[in-house]
Amino acid sequence: MNNDINAQNGYSGNYTDFPNQTITLKCGNYKCNKEITFNDGKNSFYFPQPITITKIYYSLNTKTQKVEIAFIERNKWEHVIVNKDVISTSKKIINLSLSGVDVTEFNAKGLVQYLHFLQITNKDKIPYIKTIKKFGYIEGNGFIPYCDDIEFPKLNETERIDFLGN
Repeated sequence: MNNDINAQNGYSGNYTDFPNQTITLKCGNYKCNKEITFNDGKNSFYFPQPITITKIYYSLNTKTQKVEIAFIERNKWEHVIVNKDVISTSKKIINLSLSGVDVTEFNAKGLVQYLHFLQITNKDKIPYIKTIKKFGYIEGNGFIPYCDDIEFPKLNETERIDFLGN
């Protein structure tokens, strides 16, 4: 990234530079290309695959957040949507290994810190999407499904969308 642009906007760190990335994020002292590395002289971190946050979903129903994580597995970007608490603790983030993320108990804490840094540093860049599981009029938002800034969440097999009043 151009250092002149960095100086103009007051940011002096690195940017993600993953292959075929769909979103470029500030990543501070992390070096993010085909892998992720960090070393400040006291602490170091290595993660063997590109991984980033691509969207944050806010449920108007439950007032909770989910995040879309993108990572490269077998030379292809994969996406998984998880509750935000999954990326907030090293015990829960290990569950991303079930989706193909190369996280273990040895690198889990560093991955939590990295994703937290991405999230707080890029609040203005990561798309923030409001979701709702009901059709009908929503006070202050308009009539669902005709609102441009509210989406229906991606549902699993046991979830459903309701009509307001049900």
